[in-house]
Amino acid sequence: MTESSPDNQNITHQPSRRKKNEPSRLRSFPLFIKKILRKLAFFVFLIIMVYLTLIVSFRIAFNRARKINRHITQATELLMKGRFEESLGHFEKSLDGRWRRRQALSGKGLCLLYLKRYEESLASYERLLKIDPQSAQGWQGKGISLEYLGQFDEAIRCYNRVLEISPDFASVRKQKERLLERIKNAP
Repeated sequence: MTESSPDNQNITHQPSRRKKNEPSRLRSFPLFIKKILRKLAFFVFLIIMVYLTLIVSFRIAFNRARKINRHITQATELLMKGRFEESLGHFEKSLDGRWRRRQALSGKGLCLLYLKRYEESLASYERLLKIDPQSAQGWQGKGISLEYLGQFDEAIRCYNRVLEISPDFASVRKQKERLLERIKNAP
């Protein structure tokens, strides 16, 4: 007999105990981890996308609010200087957003009063009152517009509404008394 040496030995493979379609534990473990990592990566991706969307949305809203505030400030300064047409333009630009819309409508109505465009002024104040029915400035502006349009009874109702909302509004009380005196002395 010949000696058996490692070089001469026949290496025979023993048949595997598992079935061909059955994955081994070692092979399925990395697949399981891959699935978890894919899900985790997708979740992290979604979180990052939501975060970026929120940042962009906030930045857009913030810039829009700053732009509107700039228009309101410029409009108010121009109104105080008596430059009503320019002021009106800035008040109209500031109506694009929801921020400070009441102030913009009130300022727009006042500019239109100074420009003697009473129907437009009335429309601006009515729009303000749809947004804020308790606006004393809105009722006062509507009353003044109606007074200039010759609708004295409606103007007095508006002044009364202002005094219901804000009883200490002295200038409206004087406007109402002046209008009542005017009606009384009319032929």
